[in-house]
Amino acid sequence: MAKKTKKKHPHIDKSSVRKRKARKWIKTYAGTDVVKDYREHYRGVDITCAVRELQEIGYEFEPGYVESLVVSESIRIEQLRKKKEKKLLEEDYNENQDSMFYFIAGYTSGGAPYGVTWDEMGLKPFEDELDDDEVLFCYRHYEFLNKREKELVDSRLREDFSKFVSKYRRIPSGNQQQNLIEKVFASCPGGPLLYSKDFNSTYRKLNRKRENKLISKGVLPKRFTPTEMKKYFEQIFMLESERLLFRKITPGDFDELAIMLRDSEVMASLGHTFTDEKIRKWIDDQIVRYRDHIVGYFAAINKDTNEFIGQMGLMWNDFGELRVLEIGCMLKREYWDMGYATEGCAALIQYAFSEIGLNRVYISTRPDNHRFIRVAERIGMSAGDAFTKEYSGVDVKYITYLKNRETDISE
Repeated sequence: MAKKTKKKHPHIDKSSVRKRKARKWIKTYAGTDVVKDYREHYRGVDITCAVRELQEIGYEFEPGYVESLVVSESIRIEQLRKKKEKKLLEEDYNENQDSMFYFIAGYTSGGAPYGVTWDEMGLKPFEDELDDDEVLFCYRHYEFLNKREKELVDSRLREDFSKFVSKYRRIPSGNQQQNLIEKVFASCPGGPLLYSKDFNSTYRKLNRKRENKLISKGVLPKRFTPTEMKKYFEQIFMLESERLLFRKITPGDFDELAIMLRDSEVMASLGHTFTDEKIRKWIDDQIVRYRDHIVGYFAAINKDTNEFIGQMGLMWNDFGELRVLEIGCMLKREYWDMGYATEGCAALIQYAFSEIGLNRVYISTRPDNHRFIRVAERIGMSAGDAFTKEYSGVDVKYITYLKNRETDISE
């Protein structure tokens, strides 16, 4: 097996970290599916490169050890090749799509060039599959960058993450995160980089400090622990204003909600009224919102009379790719023009700033909903961008209003 020698290489990093990586590389990557795209045509290449990496940092091998590795790998590759041939025949495989194969090598930083011939590598193509002048491209791997190079790559990953969150006010989804990673790795100085399948967890750790900073600035909402989420979910009364109490909606509010949701004048902004089934689903949706996001529509209760006057609350919504927290308001018709909407929306904005931790809250409404527009203007919100969203199978235009914590003089 491999054993360490005391031979010195003045230009090679011989740190214990690099040695551990090299040992891990030959055990983990040599002979695994990391190189499945090409190894069925070029036997033993991945093992040879792993051995070369170990030799560069001062390891030697017992006679016959490398040859035995190559032979055992060749047998396994031959079995995989036959299995793949059978699968390709079943799928009517197009042989032109395998015209280019990629070579993954764990070279030390600054080692091998990124395009070399087989002769330059001291290897021969299996069964003359490549012409003499054909180039096989070698990509570096993220794990084998030196400290300075890795810091540069990490810095670009953090910067792109911050730009995305600042622009869209949300954490990138799985596919968006993958695109951000690939964009940086494809444009690295000196050639593109390869990375492990589990790099997404590394990416999240890299950006945790940036994420915390964006949370402290109010760009992202607070990060709630399971205990805090449970506390908010079990809490009945959420906030209050001068004349109103806001509590969570329950199935017992069905009759009160039905008065509003069946009133065509109250529901004019949505363009339809609700059936019993839709009202029950509406209540269930609010309970799910409380559980997952601690916010949703709340029942607005008059403090003096204990009457249910309507529903008002905060909901997460998507304006295109922009993720925002917006205010919703719906009152029974007999409570219009009494200042309840203005009072309630102002209280909800303060709740979003103090409890959710955001520095910006939105309102979205149809351009013909003049009552809600006047409410937004009274509480100091400024006009934002318009957008189109599908509702009940129809594209509907919405306009937005927003309020920033920095411009809120009441704080």
